[in-house]
Amino acid sequence: MSELRQSSLSLFSSTHRFSIVLGLCLLVLDRFFKALVLHGFTWPNPDAWLSIGYYPNPNFFADTNLAYPLIIGITTVVLLFVIGLFVYGIRYRYPGIVAAGVWIILGGMSNFWDRLKYQHVLDYVGVAHWPVFNIADILIFIGVIWYGVIILRSWKSQGMR
Repeated sequence: MSELRQSSLSLFSSTHRFSIVLGLCLLVLDRFFKALVLHGFTWPNPDAWLSIGYYPNPNFFADTNLAYPLIIGITTVVLLFVIGLFVYGIRYRYPGIVAAGVWIILGGMSNFWDRLKYQHVLDYVGVAHWPVFNIADILIFIGVIWYGVIILRSWKSQGMR
């Protein structure tokens, strides 16, 4: 048992462990802000260049107007795909894939929970001339970029372009 525990812990460097813990902390922060805005918190006001408030987002991405069941279906398929990559990363000992997958899964699950519970995503950060977003969106975005970097490095190391 200790052999298995030691080998699974050795999969992750301290940097990867830190990134996973940071992802979990950001998830908690995301849920905290969502609870705040649901209870009426706003800062400083919705017209400022940077504001925090309740911005329900019924769309899947940007201004796409898809039916709610289709959004749930697409989200489920994407999350299952990322979970598959996550399991692949664990099975074949790719800590970067695991850490990036954790960020995408955490962000995706937070927004998916909102969709199931409220029929929309709770976005709360408004920046002038930019679509509203939340910390879960940031987790997803960084995880996808991270995956991209891993893939590009892999191609480069294998001589692919």
